[in-house]
Amino acid sequence: MIIDIKYINLCEVKSELYLFSKTMHRRTFLALGVPAVTAWRRPSILYHDSVPSIKAILFDAFSIFDPSHIALMAGRLFPGKGPELIREWRTRQFEYAWLRSMTHCYVDFQTITSDALDYATQLLKMDISPRQHQQLVDGFFELSVWPEVPLVLGELTKEGYRLGILSNFTPEMLRVNTNGNRITGYFENLISVDSVKRYKPERKSSLIATRGSHSHFPYSHG
Repeated sequence: MIIDIKYINLCEVKSELYLFSKTMHRRTFLALGVPAVTAWRRPSILYHDSVPSIKAILFDAFSIFDPSHIALMAGRLFPGKGPELIREWRTRQFEYAWLRSMTHCYVDFQTITSDALDYATQLLKMDISPRQHQQLVDGFFELSVWPEVPLVLGELTKEGYRLGILSNFTPEMLRVNTNGNRITGYFENLISVDSVKRYKPERKSSLIATRGSHSHFPYSHG
């Protein structure tokens, strides 16, 4: 069984992924670490009576990486307007991803991030220089990890879980951020939706890990 962690809200995908009856914030999961996974093996909190044991855990990038430094940068570049800019930028960023998936007009997440920033600054009537624009977009290549991440990844690895990231990030974003934080070795796979050109949470992107020619975690029962 593979579980995909964003807000620990799983969607059922045939017999491979099971929906938990409770939702848990990603930081709560990281704080609980191995005990959280062990607890979820108990059938009493699962919709299905009989489930294979958890073998692999897929994290969303934002479960691992803390983007707060981008908000701090926005505040320094645009005093008094940083929070509003970040709010509009983030909203458009994810709206654009969903719209691109729905209309089958895929561009990668770096392009979406740049386009969303353009829209947000225009909406807020903010003057932004090319250099400031690039600084903010580049912030997604300079992410730190949440404080508890290295310890929890180490614990999960010792317990024998196969770990990966399944993300809307581009492959380069994943590579640079995992390398920069020295956590690459914990992950068996860094999986970008680029390979299927559909953004999460669309079903096709959720199946990358276990299905078809792009499979990274071939699934087996037992």
